[in-house]
Amino acid sequence: MLGLATMSFKRASAAALFVASLGLALAPSSCRTSCSDNASDEDEVWEGGIVDREQGVYQSGPWNGPWLEFKPQKTYTFPHGLGGEPRILQAYVGFQREPLGPDRNTSEAAGNVAIWEQVDKDVVVVRNDTCQKFYLNVVLANPASADAAGDENSAGQANGTGGGTSVGGAASE
Repeated sequence: MLGLATMSFKRASAAALFVASLGLALAPSSCRTSCSDNASDEDEVWEGGIVDREQGVYQSGPWNGPWLEFKPQKTYTFPHGLGGEPRILQAYVGFQREPLGPDRNTSEAAGNVAIWEQVDKDVVVVRNDTCQKFYLNVVLANPASADAAGDENSAGQANGTGGGTSVGGAASE
């Protein structure tokens, strides 16, 4: 009788090991999200935005204007033009394209709603690591670049060339 119980235990153990191995073999090697594959969207380089070199601030769009559609798994690259690595990164999200106004709202992104994947002197990259669509507005700041712009403005005012604020790539006096 003991031999039969030992045999059944060995078969059950072997079957359990096989099922576990099969599960590991069929699992994807790397998983970015629990969203279905059709939720992902193409990566995009956002060339728009507002750069205020004098203040050392970049914003992907105006507060009251349309915000960027931030679909599940969407990745945006923002060439920020700050002249240095941003020290302050903020991502704001809302549920409407224009999230500010009556019966509308926005908040700072939290958790995996906005994952910062790259931050350097030229670009920042942010990804929506959720299965929910949002609308996005990114604000970056580099106070050091504002100090440098202030020094340039002081030098420009001394020699009569002025400074100016860069807005969307155009200088304004």
